[in-house]
Amino acid sequence: YVQSTAVDVSLQAFSSFVDRYDIKPYFMIHDSLVFECDKETYDSMTSTELFSDVDGLGRFYLSMNRFVEDI
Repeated sequence: YVQSTAVDVSLQAFSSFVDRYDIKPYFMIHDSLVFECDKETYDSMTSTELFSDVDGLGRFYLSMNRFVEDI
């Protein structure tokens, strides 16, 4: 049950994240989303807390790591 809930939370968070920001998603690996975005979008995302609220479970914070430095 715990792993299934974690997957549901991840999918909901990713869906909300893609809808909120101008990003181009490439693929998902377990609980990670690999995507591309322009510098303005990246700056917008890093200037605020990223999270997803899930009814009945609470707030889940998202973290972001950059693979390419010269965006």
